[in-house]
Amino acid sequence: MTMVKCEDLKKYFPIQRGAFKGKAGIVKAVDGVTLEIKKGETFGIVGESGCGKTTLGKLILGILKPDSGSITSATKDLQAIFQDPYNSLDPKMKIYDILSEGLVLKREAGDMRKRVEDLLDLVRLPEDSLKKYPHQFSGGERQRIAIGRAVLTHPEFIVCDEPVSSLDVTIQLQILKLLKTIQKKMSITYLFISHDLRVVKFMSDRIAVMKDGRIIEEGATQVVYAKPVHPYTKQLLSSVLAYGY
Repeated sequence: MTMVKCEDLKKYFPIQRGAFKGKAGIVKAVDGVTLEIKKGETFGIVGESGCGKTTLGKLILGILKPDSGSITSATKDLQAIFQDPYNSLDPKMKIYDILSEGLVLKREAGDMRKRVEDLLDLVRLPEDSLKKYPHQFSGGERQRIAIGRAVLTHPEFIVCDEPVSSLDVTIQLQILKLLKTIQKKMSITYLFISHDLRVVKFMSDRIAVMKDGRIIEEGATQVVYAKPVHPYTKQLLSSVLAYGY
């Protein structure tokens, strides 16, 4: 089953005069992207900064509207996990209020307190976390909170946009394993965006390599890593050391 399908998707942004060599123009952030994400898989988007991968994620989430092309989604239950959990968590709200906010907005019935407490167990945080504020947690703990907020309402599709790039390698692995555990437990489909090919390899079933707003190579993760076709993909892979997990 197809969860999300994009066809000839385009999103351009204007450049103001003086911003780029003194000339006005456009940035082709997403330039004719066609892809299909299957239910239950992790589809990785990898590429250097500025290649358009985050813009693509925002288009799929509906945060941005495409200039042309189409996005077809089998679900309206979409969520996102962003790069910097500190900026995405309201510093004035206690963790209980942050986590329960989605349930309040969706007017879901049931024992809200129990659902939040069960969620803490899922993301491996102690119960006393609910009384605290975001600044009282480490970066890895804050990302666990952000993940918990994203999954509490049982979404079918989550865009993970550089969710571990601000964390050290040890914490990265913990968070990646947590995301895999949650995916298996809740049957969630992921779009996993990262500039780090090692992370994408660990997480993804299939990947697409982006450059200058276009997908230049796509396929099963193991195939792309073992036998890359495009010179740009080969260049990216040549600079990657074995991740060790």
